[in-house]
Amino acid sequence: MRFKSLIFSTSSRFFIKIVLNSGEINDLPLIMFNKKAFFSALSVLLLLVIAFYAFDLQKPKIKPDHLTANSEFSLNNAQNLLKEFTSETHYTGSANKQEVQKFLMEQLRLLGLEVELQSGIAWSAQAKRSTRAENILGKLPAKNKTASSRTLLLMTHYDSATHSSYGASDAGSGVVTIIESLRAFIASEMEFTNDILVVFTDAEEIGLLGAEVFVNEYQNLDDIALALNFEARGSGGRSYMFMETPGHNAQLLNGFEQAKVNTPIANSLMYSIYKRLPNDTDLTIIKNNGKIPGFNFAFIGDHFDYHTAQDTAERLDPETLMQQGNYLMGSLNYFSKANLNELEADQDMIYTNFPGLGLISYSYNWNIPLLVIAYITFLILVFLGLGHGRLSVGGIMKGFAPLFLSLILSIGLSILAWRMLQNIYPQYKDILHGFTYNGYEYIAAMMSFTVTIFFLVYYRSMHNKNRINLLVAPLFFWMFLNLIMIIFLPGGSFLIIPVFFGLFMFYWSLFRTSRTYLVYVLCLMPILFIVLPFTRMFPVGLGLKSLGAASFFLILILSLGMGLWNSIRGRKWMVFSSFAIGVFFMFKADSKSDYNLERKRPNSLNYVYDASMNKSFWETYDLNFDTYTALYFSEEYKKGPYRGKSGNGKYRTGIQFHSEAPAVELAMPQVEYKLDSLGTYHLKIKTSRLAKRFDLRSRQINAIEDLVINGRKVNFQKTDNSNRALLYFLGNPSDSLVMEFNASVRPEFELLESSYDLYDNSLIKVGEREEYMMPKPFVLNDAIVIRTEIK
Repeated sequence: MRFKSLIFSTSSRFFIKIVLNSGEINDLPLIMFNKKAFFSALSVLLLLVIAFYAFDLQKPKIKPDHLTANSEFSLNNAQNLLKEFTSETHYTGSANKQEVQKFLMEQLRLLGLEVELQSGIAWSAQAKRSTRAENILGKLPAKNKTASSRTLLLMTHYDSATHSSYGASDAGSGVVTIIESLRAFIASEMEFTNDILVVFTDAEEIGLLGAEVFVNEYQNLDDIALALNFEARGSGGRSYMFMETPGHNAQLLNGFEQAKVNTPIANSLMYSIYKRLPNDTDLTIIKNNGKIPGFNFAFIGDHFDYHTAQDTAERLDPETLMQQGNYLMGSLNYFSKANLNELEADQDMIYTNFPGLGLISYSYNWNIPLLVIAYITFLILVFLGLGHGRLSVGGIMKGFAPLFLSLILSIGLSILAWRMLQNIYPQYKDILHGFTYNGYEYIAAMMSFTVTIFFLVYYRSMHNKNRINLLVAPLFFWMFLNLIMIIFLPGGSFLIIPVFFGLFMFYWSLFRTSRTYLVYVLCLMPILFIVLPFTRMFPVGLGLKSLGAASFFLILILSLGMGLWNSIRGRKWMVFSSFAIGVFFMFKADSKSDYNLERKRPNSLNYVYDASMNKSFWETYDLNFDTYTALYFSEEYKKGPYRGKSGNGKYRTGIQFHSEAPAVELAMPQVEYKLDSLGTYHLKIKTSRLAKRFDLRSRQINAIEDLVINGRKVNFQKTDNSNRALLYFLGNPSDSLVMEFNASVRPEFELLESSYDLYDNSLIKVGEREEYMMPKPFVLNDAIVIRTEIK
């Protein structure tokens, strides 16, 4: 009855009001129109649309003419070429690598390039790695050279990751991008003044070794003025541009802007972070050793395919491949005829992309002045707000509590949730890079819960009369963040741009009597475009363990919109709806938590024979057994490796379990170790069973001097706490390792000789993986390892 009375009373008052205002019953609307509620809902809806567009920012859409273009990048041509040479694995040392090598050289010859195979012994002093690398070089000479003509280098690597990856994205996508772009460029008959040099490097996946050979042995290295490198850490997503330069980047950035590349995605924060991570590309070697600047074009989406047997041509996102083609076509058209002698600069630039405007950039020299201007503007607005009674010191101080509480709760929940998910779904721990197949769903869920926490924490504060005080703390924190950026990550100083939009919203909230929702939405739009993509980029690129960083950025975005949140209605519904959306995505993630043919389970198994013990062992990197590995660890097994420590692979993953294995007779490596009359040690190792790598370790590593590997003298010095003397990858079955060195004492070595033929060895009976399984990437896998001692 109370509900009916309320309806009757409300409708009666509404009826009387309409009649009094209009005088005509016919003018009565059928429903009451609440202007504030309508514009509140519209504002939120617009922000959701903008947020969606920010994630899908300028990713190229495939048009019919992109498929079969003649003088433009043809997606069909690139995809067909990719399928042809990535149908088999082709890692360094594999038989298929030779076939891929011949195929790619023929493709370059068909384009009219002068082609050669560059071969040499590579050496990485930091990683103690070596191999005989074979790079493919192709040159397209300029017919209209001038006095300022130089060489433009186009590069990527053609080897796939050891040993089960097909390498379609990493970096077959780069290979076909270069070949197809060159075809279109030549077909356009455009005149150019700079020679174009193509380098498909070998052995990138085992330590950037092919690039080291190129820099060390290419005779005309000084002619190269600029390098364009193509890479991947996944099989889709937006491709980012970031620069590598031994000097300052102002002229490089200016040239990139002049190239007018379609759909550029770039910001200077990415490179600042990239330099602090243990990740490099071939371009790093080119920059450090050759002093050559350049551009990296790389994508990280669908990270779950990275280095796996699922890195196939069919799983590569065609829009991503199209964007790589856009990058190279635009760059080729400009840099092939630009004056490459004018790339040196005396200053660095801060830059970020913005839809419709391309790249926004300004000098590093503006970092501190812009921050000072922001602080002064902020203080003036706070002073005026206090003077007009709109702000209070106590209210400002109280505004810091909900900001920090929402940051702590959201970041803490994101970190804790990932750890809990790994316990609920223990199979996630065996995905070494930390980005699961349902990773996008987890990002969406945790970001939704972050929104819930924000509005829940601020709910009471937003209903206070003095809620305008809540705008001060976020601005202060944003400016403090920019100060940290200037000191530690100067490339991220473009985050001062959101601050100025936040300051304008602060001014509008203080001194404008009308709450124009459109003003707040327009001010939040650039903030979303600039900052929101980080909420997905960090968890995808660095793994779901960085969900906390995504929550951090989202809270910062939401906090700058405090003026809008204070004005709108329905904040309670935002709490309920964001929570419901989060729960929906958690259920959706759960539905994709199991493995299947599209989401294969990684697992590992190695057979190790220790000659000194005359015993054999099974070893696995897996934390969780499945139907494949459980067969070898079903009875007595122990944690860890059977001896010593183990930290193989990109993520320093160690052996988790071992058990005794049946002994079989294996062909031992052929070893010769002697000291000549001049005091030089000679060590020669040759495989007797088609092994692919020799891992040499020694407790006397510090005694080794003047090391020569297969005829090349290298700079050998201990660089870490390991006892590794050398990890040598055999390029072909007839390859061998020959070392010459001086030493104060006779070094004793531990040799681990590994082959990738666990499935093919007739003496060791290993069952087949089920169809939904695949070899675990980033570690030594499917290997037969012989351990022996050399004294």
